[in-house]
Amino acid sequence: NRFDDVSVPDGFKTEIGIPEGHLVVGTVAALSAQKEYPNFLYAAKKILDTHSNVMFCAVGDGPEEKALHDLARELGLERRVIFTGFRKDVGCFLKVFDVFVLASYLEGLGTSILDAQTLGLPVVACRTGGIPEAVYDGDNGLLVPPRDSDALALAIIHLLDHPEKRKTMGQRARETVRAFSIETTVAKNLDLYWQLLALKP
Repeated sequence: NRFDDVSVPDGFKTEIGIPEGHLVVGTVAALSAQKEYPNFLYAAKKILDTHSNVMFCAVGDGPEEKALHDLARELGLERRVIFTGFRKDVGCFLKVFDVFVLASYLEGLGTSILDAQTLGLPVVACRTGGIPEAVYDGDNGLLVPPRDSDALALAIIHLLDHPEKRKTMGQRARETVRAFSIETTVAKNLDLYWQLLALKP
């Protein structure tokens, strides 16, 4: 419930460059190699070939910033992908996203996924690291192979084209993310410690 008190200011979408009536596909991740932003950008290019009412938003900064801006320009995405840089108001961005994406090829868990799920966002992510522990394919989101921009684009398009599925998966995300609360995590760790102590010779 870290974003419960966050309210999106009037005109926020216009301020950040999102036109009226457009759907927003967003990510929150450092601009670093393991987050595989090129995968996200190539998928965005494919989606825009058939869907003109979509904007893409990347919240974060990092060492790959210049290279990613250059790639976005090369792909003709400079007016369709918003790079916000580092922002403290992450909750506002999550609240205007329609679909959350994490395109990483290497990931521990992906805490930004949990943040998105607390706000009822369906997630499209790569099947890597601990991500499948939070994203259940076909239930609260969709999983695709890492570094496969075709699969990533198709999964995102599927959710963009099915608003009811976005809503249902988002509701499920709110329910499933409770398993990652601090209270639940502490209780599970304590339970494990007691089990190990009981096994001690």
